[in-house]
Amino acid sequence: MDDRHNHDSASDYDNEEIISIAEEDISGGVNICFKSLIGRVFAARSFSVSTMKNAFKAIWNRSKGFQVEMKGHNQFQFFFDKETDVVRIERGSPWLFKNYILHVQRWKAAENSGEGVITTIPIWVQFWGLPEQFKTLEVGSKLGRSLGEIEDIGFFQVRGKETRIIKAK
Repeated sequence: MDDRHNHDSASDYDNEEIISIAEEDISGGVNICFKSLIGRVFAARSFSVSTMKNAFKAIWNRSKGFQVEMKGHNQFQFFFDKETDVVRIERGSPWLFKNYILHVQRWKAAENSGEGVITTIPIWVQFWGLPEQFKTLEVGSKLGRSLGEIEDIGFFQVRGKETRIIKAK
């Protein structure tokens, strides 16, 4: 038997060079990622990066600096030039796309470049038909908590009517 192919794994590791990467080495990349969102399309059908980029460039009215990267099956990372776009688009989530839901959330460094799988979607629930005295944020909060965790709560104005409807997300 040829000794060149018989390696002792411990000695192989002794000969490997360890490369140290400091915080300042990745600060530029981290700054770019802070202005990004991780998103998942909830669909069995697969969507390509080019489909997502072209569709959401139009939907979100973004062209300058807008980029999309594939992160897994129907999981994408969306990059923006402006923090205001990140905030606006995250607050508008979930988004309807070709009758499928896209949910986006802010990239987090602790999640190893945002590769965590998005498994839940926040939705707005409207509470209709409440008597006027029950149309308060406190009542909406209690009703919303009975359904799960609350991200936001507010009033929904029906166009052309004086009716207020409580909604919770």
